[in-house]
Parts: sequence; C-alpha cells; structure tokens
Amino acid sequence: LGSNTKDVQRIQSKIEKAEGELKRRYDDVRGEAERARQIGDWDRAKEEFSKIREMIPARDDDRHREAIANLEDIENRIQSLNKKGKRK
Repeated sequence: LGSNTKDVQRIQSKIEKAEGELKRRYDDVRGEAERARQIGDWDRAKEEFSKIREMIPARDDDRHREAIANLEDIENRIQSLNKKGKRK
C-alpha cells in the first residue's frame, strides 16, 4: 500500500509540473498574441492564437474557445482591411 501511495504522489507531482509548464507557455503565447493585436500585426496575432488552439486542443476549454473567437475576429479584421485596400 505504501508504494502505491508513493506512485500516486509521484504521478500527481508530474501532472502538477506539466500543468504549470502549460500555463507558463500559454501565458507567454497569449501575451505575444495580444501585443501583436495591439500593434495591428494581424498575421502574427493570427499565428499566436493558432498556437494556443493547438496547445489547448480541448474544445470545452475556455482558453481554446477564446483562441477560436480571437482568430475569427482577426480574420474579420483582415477581410475588412483587404476590402478597404489598407492591408500591409
């Protein structure tokens, strides 16, 4: 029974470490995406939000849904700029 408890603790520790790493990476990519959006670098923002979508594949995760919504918003902005002829 004691070794079972140690196995569970070791697995739980690894899960917590992985979750922490995912959060750190998510925060980094999300920050880059927001910076790109703020300066109007739509291609870069699109790229960064796509990374989030791939990083968090679970469709029921709020971070995934937010990335999809941001990608749709950026795509609409790009289309609008293309229609106006103002895209870089």
